[in-house]
Amino acid sequence: CTQTNINPLCKIYREFCKMVVNKRVNTVISPSKFALDLYKANGFFKNSDTVVLPHGIDLDVEKTVDRANNPCNLTKNILNISYMGGLTKAKGVHILIDAFKRIRNKHVRLSVVGSGVCENELKRMAKDDSRIIFQGKFPNTEMRQFYQNSDIVVVPSIWYDVRPNVIVEAFRDGVPVIGAEIGGIPELISVNQTGFLFKPRDTEDLLRVLELAISKPQVLKKMRKNCLEFVKQFQMEKYLDKLVEIYEQTIKRNTVATRSYHKSIKHN
Repeated sequence: CTQTNINPLCKIYREFCKMVVNKRVNTVISPSKFALDLYKANGFFKNSDTVVLPHGIDLDVEKTVDRANNPCNLTKNILNISYMGGLTKAKGVHILIDAFKRIRNKHVRLSVVGSGVCENELKRMAKDDSRIIFQGKFPNTEMRQFYQNSDIVVVPSIWYDVRPNVIVEAFRDGVPVIGAEIGGIPELISVNQTGFLFKPRDTEDLLRVLELAISKPQVLKKMRKNCLEFVKQFQMEKYLDKLVEIYEQTIKRNTVATRSYHKSIKHN
């Protein structure tokens, strides 16, 4: 429902929602600056305090594999590239498969973990490339094994991702991320520090970035350490402390405002 592509029902619904939240919401918490800016640009939250607070993550250090000094899977001389998520068009997996198939290096693998409506179509795209492996769908409790076996995770979304958890989950195990420069993805990836960005929907640009990453194992080695350090700011305990602080401040401001209102009414 953008300004250039909006139907009457969507417009009515949006204006109704805008009217409700602009009158009743004291504080808005957004997991990314991108999402908050998008709402504000469309006239939401004019009378609200706004805070950007990325979701927290359980770092679970005891389960973190120490791979900071290992640039790739040296035991098999294979560099493992992974995609984790839904197999839908909006996620851009077709862009990733198209780019990967153009890589001539035989010592790379692409693991696709997940399921979705485009699964069969994507398998047809990849069927003549034995380096591409569809792992299927797994419960969240079993996903960490795939991060720990990855050297690079790719997030190739072609539509807005507010703040993909897959990026932070990859960082938790010291895995750099290649992400599309769209939505909230760029807020999480520091280029040449924790990963790379490429132009969304651009197969050629993704191919360029993939080949760059593959050719620079020492850069990936440095990135692993950066990822492990960067993710510490999202520790769940810190997130919960900040969340409680925001609620307490909101309640305090609202209480003061209510008392002032009642005093003015009594005075009048």
